Amino acid sequence: QNFIGYPAIIDEGDAVGVRILDTKEKADLQHEAGLSRLFQLQLRQEAKYILKNLPFSPESELAYNRLHKHPDLTRDIMSHSYKQDMLSLVISSVFVSGQNIRTEQQFEQCLQDNKAELINAANRIGEHAINALVLYTSIKKRVDQLPQKDKSVLDVQQQLARLFYQGFLTTTADEHLKHYPRYLKAIDARLQTMLQQPDKDQQKMQEMAKFQQWYWQSIDKRQKDELVNPERDSFRWMLEEFRVSLFAQQLKTAIPVSAKRLEKAWNSL
Repeated sequence: QNFIGYPAIIDEGDAVGVRILDTKEKADLQHEAGLSRLFQLQLRQEAKYILKNLPFSPESELAYNRLHKHPDLTRDIMSHSYKQDMLSLVISSVFVSGQNIRTEQQFEQCLQDNKAELINAANRIGEHAINALVLYTSIKKRVDQLPQKDKSVLDVQQQLARLFYQGFLTTTADEHLKHYPRYLKAIDARLQTMLQQPDKDQQKMQEMAKFQQWYWQSIDKRQKDELVNPERDSFRWMLEEFRVSLFAQQLKTAIPVSAKRLEKAWNSL
């Protein structure tokens, strides 16, 4: 009996190993984490420097350490500490994202091509994380003081929990993280009108509802056999942009988005 397997480099903490996995999705996710670890092991001095000199705020570290598990994912997300997770994100962004590294030669080439970018990236991404977490802290405080049984409030709490959860810095690429402050500002704008005009808010929520349901139900189904990372799905980010267009049009979206486009994107999946 033939067995189709997919090879992946596996993160083993102070080393990496190789394993054959039964699905491409599992192998891809594990391989990226393994590559990230391998680059960290090759760049020990640089990694030490980044951990020491990352843009840092005690407030953002505290907020990160207090986050809860992802509301929809059953698997545990590998998370260490705020600084360690930031380092993983920086290394992934510079060396792993968008690359297909399968040989030693490709690994060495990637190291050579991108090493000079490392410190700049650490500063940029460090700022993105701080901006997101500091803004999150103030908005979460406000949302927690609202009537928790209100449908709109529940919706906002769920949105926040899906953006900010234990280990989200290890699963969310910087290309998405940099938009977090805008998503939070859209929530802020929504909070200002939500309780004054509940009917209007719930009408907008309805426009969103079926897409949300389709997507998160599909995650629930997929994770029964797969290692799933929703942050890799472009549809998941279309949903966030659609929220901006519904609740805070003045903030502009990063991509053109509408109910019609979401429908089309979903049908082509």
